[in-house]
Amino acid sequence: MDALEIVKFSANFLTDRKLRSVLTILMVAVGVGLITALNGMTAGMNVYIQNQLATFGANVLTVSQPTRYQRYGGAEATTTIINNQIVNTVKALQGVKEVVPYVRGSVTLISGNLRSRASIIGIDQTKYNLVYPTISAGYGGLLAPYDISGIVLGSGVAQPSGETQPFANYGQTVIVQYTVLETVSGVQKQKEQKRTLQVKGILNEMGNPQVDNAAIVSIPTASTFFQKTTGTYDGLYVVTEDSKLNADVTAAIIKLYGSTLGISSPTAMATRITEMQSSFTSFLLSIAAISLIVGSIGIITTLYTSVMERTREIGTMKALGFSSPLILVLFLVESFMIGIIGGITGVLLGMGGAGLLQGGLPMMGARGASSPIFLPSDILFVLGLAVLLSVTAGLYPAWRASSLDPIVALRKE
Repeated sequence: MDALEIVKFSANFLTDRKLRSVLTILMVAVGVGLITALNGMTAGMNVYIQNQLATFGANVLTVSQPTRYQRYGGAEATTTIINNQIVNTVKALQGVKEVVPYVRGSVTLISGNLRSRASIIGIDQTKYNLVYPTISAGYGGLLAPYDISGIVLGSGVAQPSGETQPFANYGQTVIVQYTVLETVSGVQKQKEQKRTLQVKGILNEMGNPQVDNAAIVSIPTASTFFQKTTGTYDGLYVVTEDSKLNADVTAAIIKLYGSTLGISSPTAMATRITEMQSSFTSFLLSIAAISLIVGSIGIITTLYTSVMERTREIGTMKALGFSSPLILVLFLVESFMIGIIGGITGVLLGMGGAGLLQGGLPMMGARGASSPIFLPSDILFVLGLAVLLSVTAGLYPAWRASSLDPIVALRKE
Protein backbone atom coordinates (compact mmCIF):
# COMPACT_ATOMS: atom_id res chain seq x y z
CA MET A 1 0.00 0.00 0.00
CA ASP A 2 1.50 3.34 -1.04
CA ALA A 3 1.46 6.58 0.94
CA LEU A 4 -1.55 8.03 -0.89
CA GLU A 5 -3.69 4.98 -0.12
CA ILE A 6 -2.66 5.11 3.54
CA VAL A 7 -3.76 8.76 3.71
CA LYS A 8 -7.10 7.89 2.06
CA PHE A 9 -7.72 5.02 4.51
CA SER A 10 -6.92 7.30 7.49
CA ALA A 11 -9.11 10.08 6.10
CA ASN A 12 -11.98 7.61 5.80
CA PHE A 13 -11.50 6.70 9.45
CA LEU A 14 -11.96 10.38 10.34
CA THR A 15 -14.95 11.05 8.11
CA ASP A 16 -16.79 7.98 9.40
CA ARG A 17 -17.05 9.74 12.77
CA LYS A 18 -17.47 13.34 11.63
CA LEU A 19 -18.80 14.93 14.85
CA ARG A 20 -16.27 13.24 17.12
CA SER A 21 -13.41 14.08 14.77
CA VAL A 22 -14.49 17.73 14.44
CA LEU A 23 -14.70 18.16 18.22
CA THR A 24 -11.25 16.61 18.68
CA ILE A 25 -9.76 18.86 15.99
CA LEU A 26 -11.36 21.91 17.63
CA MET A 27 -9.79 21.02 20.98
CA VAL A 28 -6.39 21.04 19.32
CA ALA A 29 -7.20 24.22 17.37
CA VAL A 30 -8.17 26.18 20.50
CA GLY A 31 -4.82 25.54 22.17
CA VAL A 32 -2.85 26.24 18.99
CA GLY A 33 -4.88 29.39 18.32
CA LEU A 34 -4.17 30.84 21.75
CA ILE A 35 -0.44 30.14 21.50
CA THR A 36 -0.30 31.63 17.99
CA ALA A 37 -2.15 34.77 19.07
CA LEU A 38 0.04 35.22 22.14
CA ASN A 39 3.26 34.74 20.18
CA GLY A 40 2.12 37.32 17.62
CA MET A 41 1.10 39.80 20.31
CA THR A 42 4.37 39.33 22.19
CA ALA A 43 6.44 39.93 19.06
CA GLY A 44 4.34 43.00 18.20
CA MET A 45 4.66 44.36 21.74
CA ASN A 46 8.44 43.93 21.68
CA VAL A 47 8.59 45.97 18.47
CA TYR A 48 6.34 48.62 20.03
CA ILE A 49 8.59 48.92 23.08
CA GLN A 50 11.70 49.20 20.93
CA ASN A 51 9.99 51.89 18.84
CA GLN A 52 9.15 53.83 22.01
CA LEU A 53 12.73 53.59 23.23
CA ALA A 54 13.89 54.86 19.84
CA THR A 55 11.64 57.94 20.01
CA PHE A 56 12.35 58.73 23.66
CA GLY A 57 16.05 59.07 24.41
CA ALA A 58 17.34 56.08 26.37
CA ASN A 59 19.53 58.48 28.38
CA VAL A 60 16.58 60.59 29.58
CA LEU A 61 15.19 60.43 33.12
CA THR A 62 11.83 61.99 33.97
CA VAL A 63 11.70 63.71 37.36
CA SER A 64 8.28 64.76 38.64
CA GLN A 65 6.03 64.81 41.67
CA PRO A 66 5.51 61.28 43.12
CA THR A 67 2.56 59.54 41.52
CA ARG A 68 1.45 57.97 44.81
CA TYR A 69 2.11 58.27 48.53
CA GLN A 70 5.17 56.43 49.76
CA ARG A 71 5.25 55.62 53.45
CA TYR A 72 8.25 55.47 55.72
CA GLY A 73 7.57 54.66 59.37
CA GLY A 74 3.85 55.18 58.76
CA ALA A 75 4.21 58.82 57.65
CA GLU A 76 3.03 60.08 54.30
CA ALA A 77 5.83 61.28 52.04
CA THR A 78 6.03 65.01 51.34
CA THR A 79 6.65 66.48 47.91
CA THR A 80 9.20 68.98 46.66
CA ILE A 81 8.25 71.98 44.53
CA ILE A 82 10.31 71.75 41.35
CA ASN A 83 11.94 75.10 40.69
CA ASN A 84 15.04 76.67 39.17
CA GLN A 85 17.08 75.86 42.27
CA ILE A 86 16.42 72.14 41.75
CA VAL A 87 17.14 72.53 38.04
CA ASN A 88 20.56 73.99 38.81
CA THR A 89 21.31 71.43 41.55
CA VAL A 90 20.46 68.45 39.34
CA LYS A 91 22.32 69.94 36.38
CA ALA A 92 25.47 70.12 38.51
CA LEU A 93 25.40 66.38 39.28
CA GLN A 94 28.11 64.23 37.76
CA GLY A 95 26.91 62.46 34.62
CA VAL A 96 24.16 64.99 33.80
CA LYS A 97 24.38 66.56 30.35
CA GLU A 98 21.30 68.81 30.40
CA VAL A 99 18.14 69.45 32.42
CA VAL A 100 15.00 70.43 30.52
CA PRO A 101 12.09 71.61 32.75
CA TYR A 102 8.50 71.37 31.57
CA VAL A 103 4.97 72.41 32.53
CA ARG A 104 2.12 70.05 31.63
CA GLY A 105 -1.67 70.08 31.79
CA SER A 106 -4.90 69.66 29.83
CA VAL A 107 -6.87 72.26 27.89
CA THR A 108 -9.63 72.42 25.30
CA LEU A 109 -8.56 73.43 21.81
CA ILE A 110 -11.10 75.11 19.54
CA SER A 111 -10.62 75.32 15.77
CA GLY A 112 -13.61 76.74 13.92
CA ASN A 113 -16.54 74.56 14.99
CA LEU A 114 -14.26 71.73 16.15
CA ARG A 115 -13.31 71.15 19.78
CA SER A 116 -10.67 68.78 21.14
CA ARG A 117 -9.44 67.98 24.62
CA ALA A 118 -5.64 67.90 24.46
CA SER A 119 -2.58 67.62 26.62
CA ILE A 120 -0.36 70.69 26.49
CA ILE A 121 3.30 70.75 27.41
CA GLY A 122 5.34 73.90 27.88
CA ILE A 123 9.03 73.36 27.26
CA ASP A 124 12.14 74.98 25.81
CA GLN A 125 11.70 73.56 22.32
CA THR A 126 15.30 74.27 21.31
CA LYS A 127 16.20 71.37 23.65
CA TYR A 128 13.27 69.10 22.81
CA ASN A 129 15.37 66.97 20.49
CA LEU A 130 17.49 65.95 23.49
CA VAL A 131 14.39 64.32 24.94
CA TYR A 132 12.92 63.00 21.67
CA PRO A 133 15.83 62.58 19.21
CA THR A 134 13.56 61.72 16.27
CA ILE A 135 11.14 64.65 16.63
CA SER A 136 10.61 66.66 13.43
CA ALA A 137 8.10 69.09 11.99
CA GLY A 138 6.18 68.31 8.82
CA TYR A 139 5.05 71.93 8.55
CA GLY A 140 6.70 74.96 10.11
CA GLY A 141 8.98 74.26 13.04
CA LEU A 142 9.42 74.35 16.79
CA LEU A 143 9.04 77.57 18.77
CA ALA A 144 11.60 79.93 20.26
CA PRO A 145 11.89 79.71 24.09
CA TYR A 146 9.88 82.89 24.74
CA ASP A 147 7.34 82.73 21.90
CA ILE A 148 4.00 83.53 23.56
CA SER A 149 1.89 83.66 20.40
CA GLY A 150 2.55 80.27 18.83
CA ILE A 151 1.61 76.62 19.32
CA VAL A 152 2.93 73.39 17.77
CA LEU A 153 0.49 70.52 17.26
CA GLY A 154 1.28 66.84 17.41
CA SER A 155 0.21 64.80 14.39
CA GLY A 156 -2.68 63.18 16.28
CA VAL A 157 -4.05 66.58 17.32
CA ALA A 158 -3.73 68.21 13.90
CA GLN A 159 -5.18 65.16 12.12
CA PRO A 160 -7.24 63.02 14.52
CA SER A 161 -7.22 59.30 13.81
CA GLY A 162 -10.21 58.17 11.76
CA GLU A 163 -11.17 61.72 10.74
CA THR A 164 -10.95 62.92 7.14
CA GLN A 165 -11.03 66.61 8.09
CA PRO A 166 -7.95 68.02 9.84
CA PHE A 167 -8.52 69.68 13.19
CA ALA A 168 -6.20 72.55 12.31
CA ASN A 169 -3.81 73.51 9.54
CA TYR A 170 -0.41 75.15 9.63
CA GLY A 171 -0.69 78.94 9.87
CA GLN A 172 -4.25 79.17 11.16
CA THR A 173 -5.25 80.24 14.66
CA VAL A 174 -6.73 78.07 17.40
CA ILE A 175 -8.37 79.06 20.65
CA VAL A 176 -7.04 77.55 23.87
CA GLN A 177 -9.72 77.31 26.56
CA TYR A 178 -8.41 76.71 30.07
CA THR A 179 -9.60 77.00 33.65
CA VAL A 180 -8.04 79.21 36.33
CA LEU A 181 -8.81 79.61 40.02
CA GLU A 182 -9.79 83.07 41.24
CA THR A 183 -10.38 84.17 44.81
CA VAL A 184 -13.51 86.26 45.22
CA SER A 185 -14.40 87.43 48.74
CA GLY A 186 -12.14 84.75 50.17
CA VAL A 187 -13.76 81.97 48.12
CA GLN A 188 -11.94 80.23 45.29
CA LYS A 189 -13.92 79.87 42.09
CA GLN A 190 -13.11 78.33 38.73
CA LYS A 191 -13.18 80.64 35.75
CA GLU A 192 -12.80 79.72 32.10
CA GLN A 193 -10.47 81.82 30.00
CA LYS A 194 -9.53 81.76 26.34
CA ARG A 195 -6.43 82.65 24.42
CA THR A 196 -5.77 82.67 20.69
CA LEU A 197 -2.54 81.15 19.38
CA GLN A 198 -1.20 80.62 15.87
CA VAL A 199 -0.25 77.14 14.67
CA LYS A 200 3.43 77.62 13.85
CA GLY A 201 4.28 73.97 13.46
CA ILE A 202 2.76 70.52 12.91
CA LEU A 203 4.90 67.55 13.92
CA ASN A 204 5.44 64.40 11.92
CA GLU A 205 3.97 61.26 13.48
CA MET A 206 6.44 59.65 15.87
CA GLY A 207 4.43 56.68 17.12
CA ASN A 208 4.71 58.05 20.66
CA PRO A 209 1.33 59.11 22.10
CA GLN A 210 2.96 61.58 24.51
CA VAL A 211 4.07 63.65 21.51
CA ASP A 212 1.55 62.71 18.80
CA ASN A 213 -1.46 63.53 20.99
CA ALA A 214 -0.11 66.70 22.56
CA ALA A 215 0.25 70.39 21.75
CA ILE A 216 3.51 72.16 22.60
CA VAL A 217 3.93 75.76 23.68
CA SER A 218 6.65 77.81 25.39
CA ILE A 219 7.07 77.61 29.16
CA PRO A 220 5.77 81.19 29.74
CA THR A 221 2.59 80.37 27.81
CA ALA A 222 1.97 77.09 29.66
CA SER A 223 2.67 78.77 33.00
CA THR A 224 -0.13 81.24 32.25
CA PHE A 225 -2.57 78.44 31.46
CA PHE A 226 -1.83 76.48 34.63
CA GLN A 227 -1.08 79.38 36.99
CA LYS A 228 2.54 78.49 37.58
CA THR A 229 4.72 81.11 39.21
CA THR A 230 7.87 82.05 37.32
CA GLY A 231 10.59 79.42 37.73
CA THR A 232 8.34 76.56 38.93
CA TYR A 233 7.62 73.45 36.89
CA ASP A 234 5.71 70.17 36.84
CA GLY A 235 8.78 68.10 36.04
CA LEU A 236 12.22 67.81 34.54
CA TYR A 237 13.75 65.79 31.76
CA VAL A 238 17.25 64.93 32.97
CA VAL A 239 19.51 64.06 30.05
CA THR A 240 22.49 61.98 31.15
CA GLU A 241 25.84 61.72 29.37
CA ASP A 242 25.14 58.05 28.65
CA SER A 243 22.27 55.67 29.41
CA LYS A 244 24.74 53.58 31.45
CA LEU A 245 24.85 56.47 33.93
CA ASN A 246 21.06 56.53 34.47
CA ALA A 247 21.25 54.44 37.64
CA ASP A 248 24.03 56.56 39.14
CA VAL A 249 22.22 59.83 38.41
CA THR A 250 18.96 58.40 39.78
CA ALA A 251 20.73 57.38 42.99
CA ALA A 252 22.25 60.86 43.32
CA ILE A 253 18.84 62.55 42.95
CA ILE A 254 17.26 60.17 45.47
CA LYS A 255 20.10 60.92 47.89
CA LEU A 256 19.31 64.64 47.62
CA TYR A 257 15.50 64.56 47.63
CA GLY A 258 14.50 61.09 48.83
CA SER A 259 10.92 60.13 47.99
CA THR A 260 9.77 63.73 47.54
CA LEU A 261 10.45 63.40 43.80
CA GLY A 262 9.49 60.58 41.47
CA ILE A 263 12.02 59.36 38.90
CA SER A 264 11.42 57.14 35.89
CA SER A 265 13.37 56.10 32.80
CA PRO A 266 12.44 54.56 29.43
CA THR A 267 14.21 51.32 30.37
CA ALA A 268 12.30 51.05 33.64
CA MET A 269 8.99 51.78 31.91
CA ALA A 270 9.74 49.19 29.23
CA THR A 271 10.57 46.66 31.95
CA ARG A 272 7.27 47.32 33.75
CA ILE A 273 5.29 47.00 30.54
CA THR A 274 7.09 43.75 29.69
CA GLU A 275 6.39 42.39 33.18
CA MET A 276 2.68 43.23 32.86
CA GLN A 277 2.59 41.62 29.44
CA SER A 278 4.44 38.53 30.69
CA SER A 279 1.97 38.02 33.54
CA PHE A 280 -1.01 38.26 31.21
CA THR A 281 0.69 36.09 28.59
CA SER A 282 1.64 33.42 31.14
CA PHE A 283 -1.96 33.19 32.31
CA LEU A 284 -3.26 32.70 28.78
CA LEU A 285 -0.43 30.29 27.90
CA SER A 286 -1.49 28.09 30.82
CA ILE A 287 -5.00 28.02 29.38
CA ALA A 288 -3.57 27.17 25.95
CA ALA A 289 -1.49 24.37 27.43
CA ILE A 290 -4.54 22.93 29.19
CA SER A 291 -6.46 23.12 25.89
CA LEU A 292 -3.73 21.17 24.10
CA ILE A 293 -3.62 18.57 26.88
CA VAL A 294 -7.41 18.22 26.71
CA GLY A 295 -7.07 17.92 22.95
CA SER A 296 -4.50 15.14 23.37
CA ILE A 297 -6.84 13.28 25.72
CA GLY A 298 -9.56 13.74 23.13
CA ILE A 299 -7.32 12.16 20.49
CA ILE A 300 -6.64 9.17 22.75
CA THR A 301 -10.36 8.80 23.44
CA THR A 302 -11.31 9.19 19.79
CA LEU A 303 -8.77 6.71 18.44
CA TYR A 304 -9.22 4.19 21.25
CA THR A 305 -12.99 4.27 20.76
CA SER A 306 -12.35 3.85 17.04
CA VAL A 307 -10.27 0.74 17.74
CA MET A 308 -13.05 -0.73 19.87
CA GLU A 309 -15.70 0.08 17.26
CA ARG A 310 -13.59 -1.28 14.40
CA THR A 311 -12.43 -4.50 16.06
CA ARG A 312 -14.11 -6.72 13.48
CA GLU A 313 -12.99 -4.41 10.66
CA ILE A 314 -9.40 -4.59 11.91
CA GLY A 315 -9.69 -8.38 12.06
CA THR A 316 -10.93 -8.44 8.47
CA MET A 317 -8.06 -6.17 7.39
CA LYS A 318 -5.56 -8.54 9.00
CA ALA A 319 -7.22 -11.53 7.38
CA LEU A 320 -6.87 -9.78 4.02
CA GLY A 321 -3.14 -9.40 4.56
CA PHE A 322 -2.80 -6.04 6.36
CA SER A 323 0.25 -6.37 8.57
CA SER A 324 0.41 -5.12 12.16
CA PRO A 325 2.94 -2.38 11.25
CA LEU A 326 0.64 -1.18 8.46
CA ILE A 327 -2.36 -0.93 10.79
CA LEU A 328 -0.15 0.90 13.30
CA VAL A 329 0.80 3.40 10.57
CA LEU A 330 -2.86 3.85 9.53
CA PHE A 331 -3.89 4.91 13.02
CA LEU A 332 -0.81 7.07 13.52
CA VAL A 333 -1.54 8.85 10.24
CA GLU A 334 -5.07 9.45 11.49
CA SER A 335 -3.70 11.11 14.65
CA PHE A 336 -1.22 13.05 12.49
CA MET A 337 -4.08 14.36 10.36
CA ILE A 338 -5.95 15.48 13.47
CA GLY A 339 -2.84 17.34 14.60
CA ILE A 340 -2.08 19.00 11.26
CA ILE A 341 -5.71 20.00 10.57
CA GLY A 342 -6.17 21.24 14.13
CA GLY A 343 -2.82 23.03 13.97
CA ILE A 344 -3.52 24.85 10.71
CA THR A 345 -7.03 25.75 11.87
CA GLY A 346 -5.63 27.02 15.17
CA VAL A 347 -2.96 29.14 13.46
CA LEU A 348 -5.59 30.80 11.28
CA LEU A 349 -7.86 31.37 14.29
CA GLY A 350 -4.93 32.75 16.27
CA MET A 351 -4.01 35.22 13.55
CA GLY A 352 -7.59 36.41 13.32
CA GLY A 353 -8.14 36.52 17.09
CA ALA A 354 -4.89 38.32 17.97
CA GLY A 355 -6.51 41.66 17.17
CA LEU A 356 -9.29 40.97 19.69
CA LEU A 357 -6.88 39.90 22.43
CA GLN A 358 -4.62 42.84 21.58
CA GLY A 359 -6.98 45.31 23.25
CA GLY A 360 -6.58 43.47 26.56
CA LEU A 361 -2.90 44.38 26.88
CA PRO A 362 -1.82 47.82 28.10
CA MET A 363 -0.75 50.16 25.31
CA MET A 364 -1.15 47.57 22.58
CA GLY A 365 -4.14 49.40 21.14
CA ALA A 366 -2.52 52.81 21.27
CA ARG A 367 -2.13 54.96 18.20
CA GLY A 368 1.17 54.03 16.55
CA ALA A 369 1.43 50.68 18.33
CA SER A 370 2.75 47.77 16.33
CA SER A 371 0.30 45.17 15.07
CA PRO A 372 0.77 41.51 16.05
CA ILE A 373 3.74 39.99 14.26
CA PHE A 374 3.66 36.31 13.32
CA LEU A 375 7.14 34.92 12.85
CA PRO A 376 7.46 31.85 10.57
CA SER A 377 9.60 30.14 13.22
CA ASP A 378 6.84 30.57 15.84
CA ILE A 379 4.17 29.24 13.49
CA LEU A 380 6.28 26.19 12.57
CA PHE A 381 6.98 25.54 16.26
CA VAL A 382 3.28 25.61 17.17
CA LEU A 383 2.35 23.37 14.23
CA GLY A 384 5.12 20.95 15.17
CA LEU A 385 3.94 20.92 18.78
CA ALA A 386 0.36 20.17 17.74
CA VAL A 387 1.45 17.30 15.47
CA LEU A 388 3.86 15.90 18.08
CA LEU A 389 1.20 15.88 20.80
CA SER A 390 -1.35 14.36 18.44
CA VAL A 391 0.93 11.56 17.24
CA THR A 392 2.10 10.88 20.80
CA ALA A 393 -1.52 10.70 21.97
CA GLY A 394 -2.29 8.28 19.13
CA LEU A 395 0.56 5.86 19.93
CA TYR A 396 -1.33 3.67 22.40
CA PRO A 397 -4.57 3.35 20.39
CA ALA A 398 -2.50 2.63 17.27
CA TRP A 399 -0.47 -0.03 19.08
CA ARG A 400 -3.71 -1.49 20.52
CA ALA A 401 -5.16 -1.77 17.03
CA SER A 402 -2.04 -3.34 15.54
CA SER A 403 -1.74 -5.93 18.32
CA LEU A 404 -5.30 -7.34 17.97
CA ASP A 405 -5.52 -11.05 17.27
CA PRO A 406 -7.36 -11.36 13.93
CA ILE A 407 -9.28 -14.49 15.00
CA VAL A 408 -10.46 -12.85 18.23
CA ALA A 409 -11.27 -9.66 16.36
CA LEU A 410 -13.40 -11.48 13.77
CA ARG A 411 -15.44 -13.11 16.53
CA LYS A 412 -16.22 -9.69 18.04
CA GLU A 413 -19.91 -8.84 17.82
